[in-house]
Amino acid sequence: MPYAQTNIQLYSQLLQADWADAELRRVQAAYELAMRLFAGHFRPNQKTFLAHLVGTASILAAHGGESETVVAGLLHSVYSHGEFGNSSRGITSAKRQVVRGAVGDHCEALIDRYTSIRWSLSEIIALAAGACGLSAQNKCIALIKLADVLEDHLERGMQYSPHKKLPGGGGGDDAWCGALIELAAALGHDRLAAELKTGFEPTDQRPVPEFLFGHKPGSFVLAPISHRVRTIVRLGRLFRRRRWVGGLGRRFCGIAR
Repeated sequence: MPYAQTNIQLYSQLLQADWADAELRRVQAAYELAMRLFAGHFRPNQKTFLAHLVGTASILAAHGGESETVVAGLLHSVYSHGEFGNSSRGITSAKRQVVRGAVGDHCEALIDRYTSIRWSLSEIIALAAGACGLSAQNKCIALIKLADVLEDHLERGMQYSPHKKLPGGGGGDDAWCGALIELAAALGHDRLAAELKTGFEPTDQRPVPEFLFGHKPGSFVLAPISHRVRTIVRLGRLFRRRRWVGGLGRRFCGIAR
């Protein structure tokens, strides 16, 4: 089925599913926060990050995700990629407060837990093996990850971003994708497992021309020309760069000894 890529399409999907007004208001709040945190953000294939987030939420809703899971899916990347004003990445108490204020404690806890997992091959295998005994929270975040990956692979999306690396890495991508299919099946989401399998498989369609490829290895920000980076952001980037270079120098010194 075609999944939503805009807020209007997502709202229409949820209205058809007879979502209550209170649930719709929380989805709207999540989308409005995402608009601020992902303004000018693009995926490696040059698709807007907002479209990816909406698509992930749409997949979750279509596969029976509860409202809090759908809302968390709409904001699943806020701590890893969202721009809170100082270019930093990761979880902080200040960021958590912003997210809680928009969507509540339960949804924020799901996003926090989602961010804490690296989603390596071994972690996914472990989740699949213990699917029957997973907590309700872990089942929700596993479903969010499955929706996130499916959204990336819809419409051959990954073929447009050849430089983006999957967590499988180093030739382990096939095993990683296979483990996700097994995880979906272990959680009882057979239709989602089938859609993932289809998304991962090569097609006999016309190959994507190279000139349509995105050339970034990861998501990136493209701000309007009329905007400029705030001083505090420049200083923060400089500090992190110097700290990284300093740490690299110390490691080389240790090797030299």
